[in-house]
Amino acid sequence: MMAVALLVGCSVSNIWQDVQNGDMTSVQSQLKSGADLDARDALGRTPLYYAVYYEHLNIAALLVKNGANVNMKHKANKTPLHLASELGNIQMVRL
Repeated sequence: MMAVALLVGCSVSNIWQDVQNGDMTSVQSQLKSGADLDARDALGRTPLYYAVYYEHLNIAALLVKNGANVNMKHKANKTPLHLASELGNIQMVRL
């Protein structure tokens, strides 16, 4: 049981790295493997927040399409929409 928990934990932690790197293929693979789209890092940021921050529009759209919660706030009380607006990224705002 512990091995399964560790593997799941690895999958979740890697999704942030894959999103940050703009690796669409790996993100799609993570989604097929059941990665938690609303998992949070130590600062409360979700994979969608990372996609917006690193301006990976296609990945952000994929996450939203697959059910990522667009209203989740990180520890500074901002949603991905707040960030997209601050960055002036109209395409992200429209997601």
